[in-house]
Amino acid sequence: MDLPIITLHIHNGTALEAISAYSMELLSVVTALYLLSITNSTATIFSDCQAVVNKLTKLQKSTTALRASTADSTLLTAALYYLKHRGRLQWIKGHPERT
Repeated sequence: MDLPIITLHIHNGTALEAISAYSMELLSVVTALYLLSITNSTATIFSDCQAVVNKLTKLQKSTTALRASTADSTLLTAALYYLKHRGRLQWIKGHPERT
């Protein structure tokens, strides 16, 4: 809790026609990576969405192309591009207030 917290509201995120919270979590990661790119910065993006972190980590190591028919393929492609040039991704446990 000693790190700065930055909040960004994404309006009309539902236009993605997401079928789960996964798409919105992925959109958040892509947004953070994009902000790094326009500020010419690098950083580690911490996410409590283990599914997003695991998927992107697996795709970074993959030698096969991402299928365009895959749900969220546009967001995954953008995230992979930005991760290659601007950032790193790390999973953290969500909701530290819960025991």
